[in-house]
Amino acid sequence: MITEHLFAAGTLIIPLADGTPLGNDVDWQPLSQDGIVLICQRASFSEDSVASNLDGDVTWLVKHNFIRLTWMASMGCVFIRVYIIPEDSGDYPKPDLYARHEKLAVGTKLLRALLASVSRSSDAWNARPGASPEPSFFDAK
Repeated sequence: MITEHLFAAGTLIIPLADGTPLGNDVDWQPLSQDGIVLICQRASFSEDSVASNLDGDVTWLVKHNFIRLTWMASMGCVFIRVYIIPEDSGDYPKPDLYARHEKLAVGTKLLRALLASVSRSSDAWNARPGASPEPSFFDAK
């Protein structure tokens, strides 16, 4: 997965219900639909979090080329990096803007909700101990 041409938006931090490893604790990997299903089965979600709809709204944003996700499991949590795909990116196929109009309205609404719930701390981005799942701005460390 190419992420250098994408905008880094932040990180979703999802606690695992039982704290046992998911098998991806070595390096950041692209998050596939199978990975999303596995995370949803093992996660401990709060009812009102965007992450609780990982297999719904977030998957919709991936499918319609609004975002890309990478993930790593660490310290009993799953860290999911969220990257925004620029509208003018030639790396991801998109129909012309007119054909996307209806999807653009839905995608904008879902993207706003997602961005309001990601952590923008450098600790979360790097899956470091002490990262808070609360949304925050990037710190200047």
